[in-house]
Amino acid sequence: MGSNPIARSIIKGCNFGCGLFDFLGQVSAVDCSGLLPPIPLSLLCFFDPLPLFDEPDFSASGSPPGCAVYFLLYFHSHIFQVLRCFGYICSNPNSCQTRTGRCQVTKKPDRFLALDSWRGLCACAVALFHFGTVSHLQSFGLIRASYLFVDFFFVLSGFVIAANYRDRLAEGFGIGRFMMLRFGRVYPLHFFMILPFIFIDVAKDGIGPQLWQAISTNVLLIHGLGVNDALWLNFPSWSISTEFGAYVVFALIIPYVGPALWPWLIAVVAGPLILGLMSPEGMNSTYDYGFVRCLEGFALGVICYRLHEEWPAMTERLGLVADSVIEITIVLLIWGYLTIFWLTPSYFLVVPFLFALAVLVFSREAGLLSRLLLKRPFLLLGTLSYSIYMVHALVRAVVRAFAMVLEHVFHVTLFAEMQLAPSAVSVQLLSLSGNLWLGDLLQLLLLAMAIGLAAFTYRFIEEPGRNWSRNLVRRARTA
Repeated sequence: MGSNPIARSIIKGCNFGCGLFDFLGQVSAVDCSGLLPPIPLSLLCFFDPLPLFDEPDFSASGSPPGCAVYFLLYFHSHIFQVLRCFGYICSNPNSCQTRTGRCQVTKKPDRFLALDSWRGLCACAVALFHFGTVSHLQSFGLIRASYLFVDFFFVLSGFVIAANYRDRLAEGFGIGRFMMLRFGRVYPLHFFMILPFIFIDVAKDGIGPQLWQAISTNVLLIHGLGVNDALWLNFPSWSISTEFGAYVVFALIIPYVGPALWPWLIAVVAGPLILGLMSPEGMNSTYDYGFVRCLEGFALGVICYRLHEEWPAMTERLGLVADSVIEITIVLLIWGYLTIFWLTPSYFLVVPFLFALAVLVFSREAGLLSRLLLKRPFLLLGTLSYSIYMVHALVRAVVRAFAMVLEHVFHVTLFAEMQLAPSAVSVQLLSLSGNLWLGDLLQLLLLAMAIGLAAFTYRFIEEPGRNWSRNLVRRARTA
């Protein structure tokens, strides 16, 4: 085998893949708080996933923050199931006493892992759309319409927030506690990403009143609520501003109406009317009518969770074949709709409703596609999805700036002006001599760079920020 070049290439590829997953796993690893040593993901290349949970809730104040350990190890042929540990496991029973005096399993809030994986894939699709290269990928209708996957985030957010907080808010969880947890979830990484873009904008346009307005509105997280007339600094973060506004609406409404649907039905009916009749950009609204767009999707997600909760068909299994056919059908429906109608954006007003169907279908986790989405690579993308979404614009900006320097120094052409839609303005796309295959490789390389940077920001910015808000709420609760 050692003299076989094909075999050597396969081995090198496997080693590289395992090394990449090992790196991503180490920077985004779950802290087992001494219960187990860190598990290199290179040892789990053939094994099923280790779920990475978002917001564990520990009933005991002394419980260490990392004592949630879920893992499933299989022999590589999947003949033998070697070991499976589930639930929250206390590494030190003496420091994990409950009212019963025993170490207990704490109930985890609702978690939909297949939907988490979809969120990661959608974040990657949005990144591919924004990278903008002359390539086969960029010419696909699905990629050209991938800015709409932001609406999937909105629907999924409403669904997950309703699942985890609707009943708790209605029972007196506290608006302040809820908002602090959401603040810790989204703001630290948002603030961190403002900083490099300040330097980029100063280098590009200098210091002026527009920069100060951009900084102040971004810091206050209101830049997606109609106060600006353009996207500034980390431009994808407009959706974080609108989503935080949706959190405020949710927290103010739920304590008074509970699971009632009529406030959310109003948003679902009004949203398409406002976007279709008043917004100049329709479903591509961002800094101007972005909050309307977000609230419509968020409301659909809240309604979807009520259906998931009350409709028995949402939890009943129809059989693997039937459930797989349903999942494949909804994926093909969305793929086909975006591919066919990307030239007619007025038809995109129904896209949030298609995403709502997808959320309902994949929340069941019953078909083959769901099983695939529960594999570790997809779960890892889901874990890193927020970071991928927030850092990809920085990767884009740095690479494009580097390309401009290369153009100036070596007198080569690395940009091409193209019109992505008949009625759209021309944009500058990265181009490697117009070679579409090289453009594909460049686009995928940029995505890999974004995922690598996202692993870093998740480990050192996003996760610590989330833990900070949890600890703050926990201390306030016990004070």
